[in-house]
Order: sequence, then structure tokens, then C-alpha cells
Amino acid sequence: MKNIFINRILAVIMIALLCCSVSFAVEYTVGHGGADFDNIQGALDALPPEGGIVTVSPGRYVVDQTIKVPSNTTLQGVGWDVIIEPTIDIGKRQHPNNRVITNANVGSGGNSNIIIRDLAIDGKGLGIYHGDAIYGISLEGCWNSIIERCYVHDVSGEGILTAYIAPGHAPIIIRNNLVINATHGINPHFTSTVQVIGNTLRQNRGLGIFCEAASDVTIENNLVDRNGGGGIVWMGNYSGSTYDTHTCSILNNTIVGNAAYGIFVHDAHGRVRDVEIKGNVCADNNNIAIRADKISRIIIKENTVSQPPAEVPPGQQIPPQGVSIWVRDL
Repeated sequence: MKNIFINRILAVIMIALLCCSVSFAVEYTVGHGGADFDNIQGALDALPPEGGIVTVSPGRYVVDQTIKVPSNTTLQGVGWDVIIEPTIDIGKRQHPNNRVITNANVGSGGNSNIIIRDLAIDGKGLGIYHGDAIYGISLEGCWNSIIERCYVHDVSGEGILTAYIAPGHAPIIIRNNLVINATHGINPHFTSTVQVIGNTLRQNRGLGIFCEAASDVTIENNLVDRNGGGGIVWMGNYSGSTYDTHTCSILNNTIVGNAAYGIFVHDAHGRVRDVEIKGNVCADNNNIAIRADKISRIIIKENTVSQPPAEVPPGQQIPPQGVSIWVRDL
């Protein structure tokens, strides 16, 4: 009887130890003194195959190579006084090595369960788009991951980019980030299952949010403010392809002061379907507040625009003056 009691106690202790071993990931710190590592990639490379947590202390970290985050890993700062600054050497490299931060296995099986949060990227305006551009944060072939509370500014490529996520995977969530003075603020690109929620995209040179051939996308509660192109653009024709793009919800965003459309959903091939545009505020944009071309099964309702909607004559191909909501060729 005594042995049975002892064995039960030992079993309870073993289970407790197992639970502790599962719940506590390996964690390293990065800093300019008194930390485990003085560079971010060194800490990431030291993690075991099952991943872990890398926490970066306040300071400016100059990097001349792309930071690559493996699966099951959190890379986190402690706020926007953790500043990662690339050199022009990153922009001179080919994709995917022209990103400041990306996932480790782009093009070779992909990654999952990555979190990037609470840090800033200062691109210093280095590079030229489609030349030696430097991109901020990019996750490609990566699913069930989060980019949150990051500040990306003055990069010559996209601020935040996601690409090549196959249908059926758990989503990438991009939330509560600030992107200023990138080419496009956030760019879901030839991908699926992306949620873009609660971000601020301000004074980017191109579009605030640019979705290219992206399916199962939710764009919700973002502030898209004074970008040099349009506010939110969702399109299905990627480089002339006929990619079957579907299911986009554009909900409760504030889109103001952009140099072109407020919201523009479009596909030259007529293969885009299942779009809901609801509850958005579109004001003071320099073109039509909401425009939809060649979209099947679309709902547009309960939006607030800076001009009252106007009827478009049948067959009209050029938006007439004074039109705030324009839908054609469904």
C-alpha cells in the first residue's frame, strides 16, 4: 500500500515536470550589454529546433543581412524604442534577402507559428523600389503567424508583406501596426487567409493596403490616411494571370485623404467574387470613394462617403463627376 502511494506521488511529480517542460519555451535576450546575445540573428540561430522566444532590449540594431525567424518562434521587442536599422547591403541582395525581417524557410517548405511584435524598423529611406529596395517585414509561405504592434517606416519596398500561403492553412494576422512612408503599407500578395486588422497606414508613397490575388482576406478597423496612391485596393488579376480570387471582407475602416480611390476592388478577367464592403468611412479621397469593377456577388452597404451616391448611366465606362459609389460590369 505504501509503495502504491509513493508511485502515485512520483507519477504526479513526473506529470508536473512534463507540463513545466512543455509550457516554458527556451528564451534568449538580445541587448548592448548584459544580455545573452548582442545580435538578433545569433539568438535566433541558437534556439533549439522546437523554437523559442527572443526578446530584444531597447536600442538601435544595425543589420546588414536579413533577420530570419524559424518556426515556433516569437521575436519581440519591448516597444518602438527597439529599432532595427538596415544597411543598403540588404537592398542589393535578391529576394528573399532584401527584407529586414522574414521567415527562415522562404521557398523551401515554409514556416508556421511565428510571432513578430513590439519593435520598429527604420529603413532610413535607403534604396529604390524595383531596384535595390528594402522591405520591412515579410512572411512568405508562412501560416498561423502574427505581426503585431510594429512600427515600420521609411522603407523603399513594402512595409509589411505576406505571400504564397496555400488555402486551408490557419491565417496570418497583421494587427495594430503603424506603417509610414513605405511603397505600399501592407501587401497581401498571391496568397490566402490573411487578416489585416486595426493598423494605421499613413503617408505611404503608393497604396495603404494593396491585395494582389489574395483570397479569404479580412480588412477591418484600419486607418488608411493620406497615402500617395489609393486607400484600399483588392484585385485579382496578378500580372495578367487569371488567378481565381475570392472572399474579401472590407469592414469598418476609415479611409481619408488618399490621392486616388478610397476603396477599389477590381479584376480585368471577371474571376473575383464574394466581396463585402460594409461600415467604412471614405472621406476626402481624390477619386471615387468606393469603386467595384467586374466583381460577382458583392455587397456594399452602410458605408459613409464624403459625397452622396449617384446613378451611373448604363454602359458608362468613365466615372462621371460627383459619383461616390460606382459599380459596373458585374
